[in-house]
Amino acid sequence: MKITAMCLVCGAFLALAGMEVHAQETPGDAARESSGKSLGAVADDIKFENAIQFYAMGDYHKALQMFNEYLEVYQGGVHRSEAHRHIAIIHFDRFEYEKSIRAYTAIHEEADNTEEGIEAYYKTGICYQKMGYDTRAHGVFQSIIEQYPYSTYAYLSKIQIDLLKIIEK
Repeated sequence: MKITAMCLVCGAFLALAGMEVHAQETPGDAARESSGKSLGAVADDIKFENAIQFYAMGDYHKALQMFNEYLEVYQGGVHRSEAHRHIAIIHFDRFEYEKSIRAYTAIHEEADNTEEGIEAYYKTGICYQKMGYDTRAHGVFQSIIEQYPYSTYAYLSKIQIDLLKIIEK
């Protein structure tokens, strides 16, 4: 009788322990299922959002650090092009055009035929123009006109080429 009672107590204890473990897993699983995001996707979002907060506060040094860490850690991150874009803008505003070109080139390579990729390529031309490399800028703009003739940036590139011709005279 004592053994049977002990078995029942142990069984009840094990059953309760199993329910606690299941109960602890269920909210996380349910939250993950309801949001549709894996833990990695949530971490990706949080890391990027931290960088955005520093950018919004005007702490561009820390924002650059956080964006670069994001790009290093999240090779397939969903916010990569946006991180590159913010990096490019920060460097552009600091007149660090070569660094800005590297960020815009990364966007163009990752999002080649998209509007975002074409825009980034166009902005590399603007950076070259700002640095006084008019021949390189002209080459970028001409390439956009040839490769993406029906994009908005082909039209803008034609305008930039016309401006370069005016400046040359």
